[in-house]
Amino acid sequence: EKLEQSSKPVKDEDLALVGTKDEVSGRLIVQPSNSPIQLERLAAEAAPELATLLSHISSQVEGAKFDRERPVKNWNRIGEKVEADDKPPQTVADYLAAQVAIDSPEGKDQFIAALEASGHKILNVEDNFLAGNPKVVNYASANVQVQLNNGVSAEIQLVPREQAEVTDV
Repeated sequence: EKLEQSSKPVKDEDLALVGTKDEVSGRLIVQPSNSPIQLERLAAEAAPELATLLSHISSQVEGAKFDRERPVKNWNRIGEKVEADDKPPQTVADYLAAQVAIDSPEGKDQFIAALEASGHKILNVEDNFLAGNPKVVNYASANVQVQLNNGVSAEIQLVPREQAEVTDV
């Protein structure tokens, strides 16, 4: 019920913190609020913008396919990340997340360049597209944190197409 309400406008001072380090945890601040409920609302409101953006870029980059969007993170998992994993709410990257399957490393680079050219702020790129991320069972992806128009940011996973086909099953 709390999530069904509209988000509050994002304050300029909160937006100014996005892209800086959290003083306590040392983690990158990627969200414009320290309220998980506010961030869930912002994510739900920004989901159509993200889907449109990724569909548009996927149509321009050869070998790119917008695979799926997860517009609202499981509320229990947010609590786990904030409490058990000791992550401040404004440092949780994936309140809004999506996956794009890409045929090649060149396509991945073109996709990231198109995201930058779209006028959206890129907050972070963690590129394990070829080697895989050793922290996540060598899961191959380039995770791009992009800020959307209402201030919330989304985690976009660019994954090799072969891997996307296996995880889609």
